[in-house]
Amino acid sequence: MRARQLYANPWVLTLLLLAALTMFGCRDEARKPQVIAIVDVERVMQESRAAKEGQAHLEAVTATFQKGWEDLQAAAEREPEDQRKRTLARGLATLQQQIRAEESAVRRMVRDSLVAEVRTYRQRHGEIAAVVSSDATLDADPGMDITQQILDAMFLREVTLPVLPEITVLPGTSAGDAVGETSPPEPVTKGSLRGAAQARSGKVAVSARGPRPAAR
Repeated sequence: MRARQLYANPWVLTLLLLAALTMFGCRDEARKPQVIAIVDVERVMQESRAAKEGQAHLEAVTATFQKGWEDLQAAAEREPEDQRKRTLARGLATLQQQIRAEESAVRRMVRDSLVAEVRTYRQRHGEIAAVVSSDATLDADPGMDITQQILDAMFLREVTLPVLPEITVLPGTSAGDAVGETSPPEPVTKGSLRGAAQARSGKVAVSARGPRPAAR
């Protein structure tokens, strides 16, 4: 009976409710609120310092390769028609393989820089549980977007670019040194690519030295 009278008292019920809310409130405070941040990766890959310097590097690479291609065409000019076509085809394949390696190296550099800054930002803001790409979200509060903060941080980060490749056209000295007509290009070694075709007086080859292409 006394228990029924105790809990029937509205003041007692109010105090019990407040105590319960306080207890759960303390638990909620102990658990930091977790939020998700969003980054526009496409924008970073275009506007960041790393991306812009990487693009400038690729433009310099393209100019270097264009000069190498012109030198190869000139070197193969006196070859028989069939041999000249094979020489140019192999040289072009070598240059295309190397430009893909250069592009891959630049993308990797930008991506690594982005990931490093995102990780640093998340660690500094303990309430952020995860950072996702805007491409992976259907809808979100604009306040969750931290793209500009990441861009600002990446602007302060030093960029390390691949060494500009060297393109060399190598004339042969004797027919015995030539690569067979149907032989594939030599294996990639220490970042160097070599394609060659047989010529009447030896061989004409193009050597592109730069980032090693990724293994498939």
